[in-house]
Amino acid sequence: MSYILALTAAGMFVHVSRVKDGMNGKRWLVAFYLGLAGWQLENVIRYSLPPAYYETTEYSLQTVFIYIPFLSLTLIAHTQYTYRYLTSCFRREQKIVLWASIGLSSILFGIVCWNERYNQGSLVVLLLSCFALGLFITVWNIVLCLRKASHLKGIDRTASKAHSQLALFNGFFVGASVCSLVFGFFSAMGFWSYFLFVWFGTLACCPS
Repeated sequence: MSYILALTAAGMFVHVSRVKDGMNGKRWLVAFYLGLAGWQLENVIRYSLPPAYYETTEYSLQTVFIYIPFLSLTLIAHTQYTYRYLTSCFRREQKIVLWASIGLSSILFGIVCWNERYNQGSLVVLLLSCFALGLFITVWNIVLCLRKASHLKGIDRTASKAHSQLALFNGFFVGASVCSLVFGFFSAMGFWSYFLFVWFGTLACCPS
């Protein structure tokens, strides 16, 4: 699953990097796909190694210095791109949310450092803390899309409709989170529904 997502994100990264029409927010979208590709590639390595690896120092270092930074980059870049999608809105709020996102990511980094150093690398703590931040930021992005759609309704109806669609596409990531909670991520249903929702969301959020 992660291998396919990493390839998809890498392909999107190359595609968006080659866009030359002055796309608004391009750098943040490139950063989003870079983060997503790195995050999923790390998952490929993580889930390909034997269980004994999870008790090693190398695993803890990988979690703290590779997994969390790539995840954080993905979430921060996704939000900043949403602010700039098609037309840039709420400019002052953009900067506030950027620093708030960095702050929340730093808190996540601290929690994971504590977990790996003093809590025996509890997988439950790791997954729940990452899940909470990811879900919060995704819901924020959905609300942001709807706010922009409302703001642009009397200015540019096409852009307004596009933001409503983007809110729907972001809903795929929420769908993935819900399925993980309902079925359990490591169950067959939870695993494949999560993969499909994230894969569709990754494809749908990329401009053609």
